[in-house]
Amino acid sequence: MLSFVALFGCKDPEQPVPELTLTSESVMNFGAEASSGTISYTLKNPVAGTQIATSVSHNWVSEFDTSKDGTVQFAVAANPNTEQRSAIITVAYASEVIEVAVNQSGAQPAPEPEDVEFTATALSGLYNGYYLGYYTSPNYYFYLSDRSVEGMESNEATLAPNGTYYLIDLFTSEEPTEEPITIAEGVYTYDDSGDNLAGTFTAYSRHFKTNSTGEEVGNVTFTDGTLTVTADGMTLVVTDTDGITHTVTYSGSYEFYNASGDEIGSGPIDPDIAVEYESPNAFIRYIEDGIFYLTLGPNDFLTDGSTAAPSARYYFFSLITDVMEEPTDVKSWEPLPKGTYTIDLTDSGEPWTIDATDRSMYVHNNASGTTIDADYFSEGTVEITDEGITATIKTTTRKQWHKVTYTFPESEPSPVTAYYYGNDYDDEDFFPGAVTDYEIELDFSEEGYRIMLGMLSDQPVGATALPTGEFAVEYPVEGEPFSGTVIRGGETLMDTYLFPSYVVYYDAEGEISDYMIADSGNVTICKCEEGYSFDIELSGTLLSDESEASLTYTWSGKVAFEDVYGPDSVPAQPTARKSVTTY
Repeated sequence: MLSFVALFGCKDPEQPVPELTLTSESVMNFGAEASSGTISYTLKNPVAGTQIATSVSHNWVSEFDTSKDGTVQFAVAANPNTEQRSAIITVAYASEVIEVAVNQSGAQPAPEPEDVEFTATALSGLYNGYYLGYYTSPNYYFYLSDRSVEGMESNEATLAPNGTYYLIDLFTSEEPTEEPITIAEGVYTYDDSGDNLAGTFTAYSRHFKTNSTGEEVGNVTFTDGTLTVTADGMTLVVTDTDGITHTVTYSGSYEFYNASGDEIGSGPIDPDIAVEYESPNAFIRYIEDGIFYLTLGPNDFLTDGSTAAPSARYYFFSLITDVMEEPTDVKSWEPLPKGTYTIDLTDSGEPWTIDATDRSMYVHNNASGTTIDADYFSEGTVEITDEGITATIKTTTRKQWHKVTYTFPESEPSPVTAYYYGNDYDDEDFFPGAVTDYEIELDFSEEGYRIMLGMLSDQPVGATALPTGEFAVEYPVEGEPFSGTVIRGGETLMDTYLFPSYVVYYDAEGEISDYMIADSGNVTICKCEEGYSFDIELSGTLLSDESEASLTYTWSGKVAFEDVYGPDSVPAQPTARKSVTTY
């Protein structure tokens, strides 16, 4: 036996051929919607290392999964077309191949769009007017809806959830003449030219709905349509871009919030001057190196930190002057040089220019104080005269000319006048060391008295300021060295050219009834924001019966100054006095 095997050798049995057999249908049918399918098969005599392979004739069949023995799973995409389509799936193993036909029916044709009829129960909107001259016709911006719209007055509309909205951007040929604001009756047509023509509503008009959180969904615009406004309400008939006709009706009263910033019935804007504005206030502040900040508007919120006023316009300018020292009185307009200042885009820093790169700008707020427009200046001038301010400037973005005016208020005459009589008192015959001589008249005759204060001081304050401090009523001695400041008092000075301090009394008819020559007391003079403050305590003798009298008075405000002998002049000898009362 062993010899037989050795002689003839050993032969392996023949390897069986793999057999791949389809056990599921060879034709599979699917509907138009997305779905999935499974091919079943049996495999005999598998070959080590060989895998099931798949291919397909069209890629709408995909996502093949052969991980499970005996099956091939796949996905069928939805058919977007109305026609049926077919594909062939090929499953292969070694040399074995099976094919499965996949048929998918076409999608159902979309139904013809149905027209919409909608009854609006709410109308919420803004009247924007000419919008600072940007429009040449009055503008209305409003919603027709079954839900309310909150916050229109603050330009921050909040839409209600699950609502249907029609937004209309409308221009009319007539502006409202009275409150409440409504739209003029008539028929308005859709216009997408962008010309904002009177009698039209624009391409900004649209239809949408809101979801459960109030977000807009399903926005569609219009291709044509009309809006008919009557005394009873309005009817909107529009065709959207999907060919659907919308008929929207609203019945009942309504009114628009005035967001124009102008009074109702103010008229169309001059085409050359887009905005003409008379500012209620004006403010200046000296910064440094000749720079003044000028604000035209209700308040100076950019500088002083206050709150911007509602329904207000503001104009801010950085004026370059040659005033290199900070003025002592920036509450008045005197420190700001009068003349014409020109917009300068180069930041040259030259006097008589307006630095357009520093703070110079325009701001407009609506009734809630929200800024609805802001712009810089590209050219123009600010002219300051004795009468007031005129700014004629052009905005950068909208390229509109604005003319802004402010008239300086006529100041009330001060009841207090300080008469300056020079400083020629270093002569030994008078008061050596006294360099300032004032007579201060406090005219309160309507209250029953007028106070005259004679003052000598060694403070060289000149003709436009008063010595400050607490001063006693004293008797200066002629010819002796003088120092400090005194309020001249005492009857002994009656015979000299210097008047003492005194009080004139008036009766109910305004006639002089008596005089009191001051011989003691104190006067405190302080510099304050309003000008000067006076705390006066005077005692003395009445001329009528030589009885004792006293007066206490407090006042603060502006003081008028008068240089009797010319600007800070030094008279040879002040022999004449400008005094209301003579003896």
